[in-house]
Amino acid sequence: AKFLGVLPLGISVLVAFVLTLVRTLVALCTISSYHDMMIADVNIEEIVQVCFGTFSLIGPPLAVLAGFGTLFRMPSHVHVFSKYLVASTTCDCIFFFVLLFNGGLCKALAHEIFLSAGPLFVCSFINIGIFFWGLVLLAFEAYLAFAVWSQAKLLDKGEMADLVLYETTVPHH
Repeated sequence: AKFLGVLPLGISVLVAFVLTLVRTLVALCTISSYHDMMIADVNIEEIVQVCFGTFSLIGPPLAVLAGFGTLFRMPSHVHVFSKYLVASTTCDCIFFFVLLFNGGLCKALAHEIFLSAGPLFVCSFINIGIFFWGLVLLAFEAYLAFAVWSQAKLLDKGEMADLVLYETTVPHH
C-alpha cells in the first residue's frame, strides 16, 4: 500500500499531521470571539468561529496519537484521527460551497477597475479558477483522509506483526 503512489502509507499520517497543525495555527490566528468575520460577503458569527477553533484544537493531539499509533501498531488511534479528517473535510466542503455560491468572491478578489470594464468575463474566470483549485484541495483532503483510514485498516490486519518476530534475528549494523 502506497501513499501518492510512491511513499509508504504511514507517511499519510505525517502529512495529515502537518495539514492539521497548519489549519489549527491559521484558525487560532484569525478567529475572534468578539467580532463577526466577513469572508467574501459571508458573515461568520462569533459562535461559529469559536466552534471552528475548538474543533481545530482537537486535531493536533489526535494527529500525535495517530503518529504513535502508526509507529507502535495501535490502530484505534489512527481510526479516530481518520474520522476527524473526514469530519474536517466535510466541514471544508460545506464552507467551500457556501463561499462559492454566495457570489461575493469576484468582488472580494478582483480590483474595481477590472470589474467596471466588464465583470462577466473577469468574474467567470475567477469563479472557474476558485472552483477548480477548491476542488483540487478538497480532493486532496479526501484522499488524505482515505489514506489515513487505509493505514488504520492495514494496522488492523496486522500484516507487519509477523515481521516483528524476526526483528531480533536480523543483525543490526
